[in-house]
Amino acid sequence: MHIWDVDALPPDPRREPPKLSADGRAVLVSRMAHHLPPSGEGLALAPGGGGVLAVVCRSLAGWRWRPVVAVESQLVSVAAWRTLASVPAFGEPLLGHPTHPAVWVPERADAVMVGPGAVDVAGALQVAARVLRPKGLCVVVAADVPSVAGLSPVEAPVWAGALQVQVLERR
Repeated sequence: MHIWDVDALPPDPRREPPKLSADGRAVLVSRMAHHLPPSGEGLALAPGGGGVLAVVCRSLAGWRWRPVVAVESQLVSVAAWRTLASVPAFGEPLLGHPTHPAVWVPERADAVMVGPGAVDVAGALQVAARVLRPKGLCVVVAADVPSVAGLSPVEAPVWAGALQVQVLERR
């Protein structure tokens, strides 16, 4: 199973990732705008269907985000959101698997966003710790953000409904 492959699991409402509300998206964009430099290259791991990433791309125009999804159904949805958003900041989605980093993560990133679609947040954070440049930031949207070696909290998490937005820095 892929670390953020919701479609690989049998349907179970208890495991369904909570949706990020409009207020939650505002919190996410606010935290990202506050902590990220004006421009950079970022990876969006487990961006869900792509709607949250479209909001981020419109709001942080100096950034270019490459969404990374683990299953074809998410790839189609993210590609549709990319077309709908129609902003250069929303890069071509990558279909990949964390055990083959040379295939799906061609370079290091200035920032990583772990989206609400992550099934295994700890696994996604380990990927983030591996690809982030030193002092790079990881912004996580999840119900629970575990500790991962190499990443330190920048501030206390901000809650957005059932999800928290946590900013971490690569040491």
